[in-house]
Amino acid sequence: MISIQNAAEPVANLVRECPKWDGLPLTLDVSATFPEGAAVRDYYSQQIAIVKNGQITLQPAATSNGLLLLERAETDAPAPFDWHNATVYFVLTDRFENPAIPSNDQSYGRHKDGMAEIGTFHGGDLRGLTNKLDYLQQLGVNALWISRPI
Repeated sequence: MISIQNAAEPVANLVRECPKWDGLPLTLDVSATFPEGAAVRDYYSQQIAIVKNGQITLQPAATSNGLLLLERAETDAPAPFDWHNATVYFVLTDRFENPAIPSNDQSYGRHKDGMAEIGTFHGGDLRGLTNKLDYLQQLGVNALWISRPI
């Protein structure tokens, strides 16, 4: 019986390392991802480059260690408002924000009951609500449901 033994192929002992960034601008081929003439932004440095011949050149942010995170710089116009996906914030006006104008806290015959003050007027009004519109916008609110000012 004849046995044939295959010779073992030598395996090269390869060590692979990620290339180190030398601090210079990087030129990348982005033709498979972005169309010619598209504006591309690096998330970290906020720099924008236009795709020419399928390539862009950007200087990575100093803190990114040469990493570029690319996104299209042009965005579509925001979608028109639609109640189906509105973020509604319900406001009990008198409890939301008192704009520190105590002279109007007792208007319309309002007064404190001297007890727990649970069911009485708490001072908030439309001026207080107006002062907090930026805060509500930061929360992502795009619709307000306001209780009647009392």
